[in-house]
Parts: sequence; structure tokens; C-alpha cells
Amino acid sequence: MRTLEYGFRDIFDLAPADFLRMQRFHAARRKLMKAVSGSTTVANIAYETGFYHLGRFSGCYQELFHELPSRTLQRHSREQAAKISPLI
Repeated sequence: MRTLEYGFRDIFDLAPADFLRMQRFHAARRKLMKAVSGSTTVANIAYETGFYHLGRFSGCYQELFHELPSRTLQRHSREQAAKISPLI
């Protein structure tokens, strides 16, 4: 176990648990960016990716990505809506 932890720290500068947590944050961000407004909520995506304390999720997300998760959802939903032609 120590060898694994030392390897993670050498390569990623993170403990294995922290590495997995970062993977979950990035998965949540991808889901927020792909979501269509009204089809899901930040809470649903947080729960789907294994975050159950929504306040802590939001604070850590903002620290990592420099925007609130709700802002990511809103911004990308508007961008996706703008891509859809009104003629279709």
C-alpha cells in the first residue's frame, strides 16, 4: 500500500484518495457542461458523481474551477441552446 501511495505522490503529487476525488470533480464538470438546462440540477449531478454534501461540493468546485457549479450549468446550457438553429 505504501508503494502505491508513494507512486501517486511522485507522479500526481496527490494521495490516491485525493486523485479519485479530483476524477469525480472532473466527471461532475463534464456532466454539468453537457447537461441541458431544466433536464437536471447541480444536486443531481453531485449525487451521481458521489458528492453528498452539496455546500462542500460547491465550495471545492468553485476553488478548483473558479466558478460555481450552477454557473457552469447555466453557461453551457445557453451555449448549447445557441448552437441549435431556430429553423430546425
